[in-house]
Amino acid sequence: MGIAMSLRSPASLWRRLVLLCLGLLLQGLTTSAMAQEGRLRVWLVLSEPGGAYAELSRSVQAGLGRNVDLQTVVHAGREENWFQPVRPGDLVVPLGLKATRAAVQLDPAIPVLATLLPRQAYETLLAGGISPRRLFSALVLDQPLERQLGLIRLVLPKAERVGVLLGPNTLAQQTELTRAGQQAGFDLSIEAVTKPSDIFAAQRELLRDNEVLLALPDPQVLNQGTLMSYLVSAYRARVPVIGFSQSFTEAGALASVFSTPEQIGRQLSEIVTGMANGRAARPARLIYPRYFKVYVNRQVARSLELDIAPDDRLQKQLEAKEGQAL
Repeated sequence: MGIAMSLRSPASLWRRLVLLCLGLLLQGLTTSAMAQEGRLRVWLVLSEPGGAYAELSRSVQAGLGRNVDLQTVVHAGREENWFQPVRPGDLVVPLGLKATRAAVQLDPAIPVLATLLPRQAYETLLAGGISPRRLFSALVLDQPLERQLGLIRLVLPKAERVGVLLGPNTLAQQTELTRAGQQAGFDLSIEAVTKPSDIFAAQRELLRDNEVLLALPDPQVLNQGTLMSYLVSAYRARVPVIGFSQSFTEAGALASVFSTPEQIGRQLSEIVTGMANGRAARPARLIYPRYFKVYVNRQVARSLELDIAPDDRLQKQLEAKEGQAL
């Protein structure tokens, strides 16, 4: 009887098969949605599609775990293309100043963790009327002053007097710089300038009284129009310059400590993973790079008759010193 009924009702069997497939599909979608609920959705917003932004993006993607739902977009000045789907509970990670300026316009309840921007740009945004409810942190490009002074101690172990030229963007660091210099055992001479016409007179004062110059990233002091003259003046006076980037050192500084986009991306992925795992609900406001490289201009070192250890050894020595300080 049952066999006869089945033979006479193929449409009934088909309906049951369709309902079974729909049930399995809904079960799969429900399971996927439940899995998504436990993941932190992160919006990685690039100011530009290539260059350092793309390199850092690849580093972040390689370092994140499965508990992060990563969405990568390019800002390109069109906020509406990515603003709309961002929700409270998400984390927005802008790369570069353009994307950061857009990100801080989001709902203050949405945390923003910016990177690939200098400390000065971050502090300017903070002072520009951002809502006090805004959760706004930055992993900046600048190296901690202690690390830069530590490099001076390694490459010029007998140096005691360090000259620093500050401009409008770095003047606020004067107290911090003085304290770091004292802790490192240096006698710091600081000259502050407010306009480009005063730069080289101030540098001459520093060259007369100091054994080394520490250059800080301030575009109103060191830029395309002043950089080469600054380096040539120091070279002629046989006073080495410690800089803040590989290109700066290649142009004529003695040495620099800096972080690559890949290294910044590595640290960024660690911070985001910690947030996703619940180990860190909110990062510190100002975050300095953890990973870094040292680069020495060997031609300048030879000209100044300086015998300096290999770059990788200097890097390991700085890392060891910072590890001891923790």
